[in-house]
Amino acid sequence: MEVKIQDDTTLDLFQNTGHFLSVKIFPEKEMIEYHWTSFAPFETLVEAYLVVGRFLRQHHYTIAKGLNDLSQTEGSFDEHNEWMTKVYLPKAIERGYRCTAFVKSADLFAQLALDFFLDNNPEGHTFEVFEDAEEAKKWLENQ
Repeated sequence: MEVKIQDDTTLDLFQNTGHFLSVKIFPEKEMIEYHWTSFAPFETLVEAYLVVGRFLRQHHYTIAKGLNDLSQTEGSFDEHNEWMTKVYLPKAIERGYRCTAFVKSADLFAQLALDFFLDNNPEGHTFEVFEDAEEAKKWLENQ
């Protein structure tokens, strides 16, 4: 995986098939945006979240809410969900993360995977699903 740091608040991540994730941090809002542009295998997803976590700690950012834009993704990510709900999110919640706005994909398999994730959402975490990123951002600003 290749990471390109654009500035103190923006990262782009690449795998062997090309760009797969853009991350934008809004420190003043304690918010992060993940814009997924393609499917990432499980190991790549875990590595991406670890890279972002190190970046956040390096800059002393506190993140309480996030936008997870899945609108450009395709395929199932069931293995990803188990790690997210049992490992990643519980640790993030302990550090003050409270809510996520999801922008759903038009892809049926991606929608089913998101439904599974939402059904297994850990306690202490609020979420909402949207068709549009702008709606999702408005909801997050009121959280």
